Amino acid sequence: LTRYMYISLAHFLRFNNTWIDPNDKPTFVVAQQFVHGVEPSWGPYYEASMEKLWPYENCDCHRGRGNIVGLPTSRWVCENRYFYDPIRNNTVTYIQAFTNNNERLTG
Repeated sequence: LTRYMYISLAHFLRFNNTWIDPNDKPTFVVAQQFVHGVEPSWGPYYEASMEKLWPYENCDCHRGRGNIVGLPTSRWVCENRYFYDPIRNNTVTYIQAFTNNNERLTG
C-alpha cells in the first residue's frame, strides 16, 4: 500500500464511497502540489491531508528539511497514518519504514 493508495482509500471511506476527484487542485494524491518553494516542506501536505480526513485520521508525520551530513534521511522522516471510523467499523493503517540503506519500505 503506497501513501497515495492509503489517502485515496481513506478518502473513499470518509466521504461515503466517493473517490478523490483527479481534477481537484491541489489533489491529495500528488504531494508535490503541496511541497514546493525555495525550501520545500512536507508540513502543508501533512496538515491539509489530516484536515481533509478529520476526525477519523491521526497522522504521526514529520519530515526534516533536507539531509543532515552524516545522518541518513530516514532518521528525519516519520509518516505513520491511522484511519479509524468506529461508526462504519473501518480501520486503515499506513506505516512508512526505511531499510538500513535508506530504501523506503511501505505497507
